[in-house]
Amino acid sequence: MAFGNKKEEKLLAKQAEQEKQIQEMLNDREVSDLPEEYRNASIKAMRGLAGNNLAAISAALKGNTSDMASLTYLNSITEQNWIIIRLLNEISSKLDK
Repeated sequence: MAFGNKKEEKLLAKQAEQEKQIQEMLNDREVSDLPEEYRNASIKAMRGLAGNNLAAISAALKGNTSDMASLTYLNSITEQNWIIIRLLNEISSKLDK
């Protein structure tokens, strides 16, 4: 029984850490005030991007400049998208007033 509790505690701790990281990412991109429906979509996108970070590390270790350039461009576009999301949210908030 105690073993199950430790396993459950580890799972809860992992989930709490993931939630903390997601909140930090939302704060870093200044989109933490998105409505809940858009916040959930943003979280899904961030989880998808987490796999790309592993690909970037792998490309860097292999020294593949072509892959590194592509990943750098994609990262820039992703960051621009977060800016657009933030601005559209601000516009929406102002229109709702």
